[in-house]
Amino acid sequence: KKNPSMANTKIIAPHDDIIAHTDFYTWQAVLSDAFHTQSRSEASRALWPRLTYRVLKGLDRSKDEGTARIDFLNELNEIRNYRNRLSHNDCIWIKIHSKNLQSAVETIREKINKIEGLIKTINPQVHLSLTKWGSFYHAKRICSQKEAELHLGKGIINSTTDEMNTILDQLYALTADGKLTGVVKRNTNNIAFHKF
Repeated sequence: KKNPSMANTKIIAPHDDIIAHTDFYTWQAVLSDAFHTQSRSEASRALWPRLTYRVLKGLDRSKDEGTARIDFLNELNEIRNYRNRLSHNDCIWIKIHSKNLQSAVETIREKINKIEGLIKTINPQVHLSLTKWGSFYHAKRICSQKEAELHLGKGIINSTTDEMNTILDQLYALTADGKLTGVVKRNTNNIAFHKF
């Protein structure tokens, strides 16, 4: 009201900025059928289907636009609920499908795969970068029966000799008393060390 010209000002924001500032609930609201029309006369006032493939660059084009958008919305809602459970320190594995440690881990990995799929749908380039950086690989590596067993004290190798202790002390020094990850190159392999 103080500046009436603001109401008529066109705001131009890059796609990446818009994506970066939207939260789960915003996506759910905006992707709903409230912003969709099949009418050509109303197409300029609706977001969908006019902008669907520009906003969700990796959306499955083999499906009908409405079906693909609603499928994406359902996956997003599932991950939003999962994120909320995680934020509230609730159990993050699906208890009904978990009969042992491995099946519990698999239910969490299933969510990691869904998160990866959502990222790929929103922006395939970001997905490609995260894949090259190993983000999904490391999320799945950490979410494993082996890692869970290490946290339970199983499979930890004890340092048994003074020579081994000296080498491990040097490697541990690279971690700034466990605050950083130290990396040592051996032949063609980079090996990371951190405080456990």
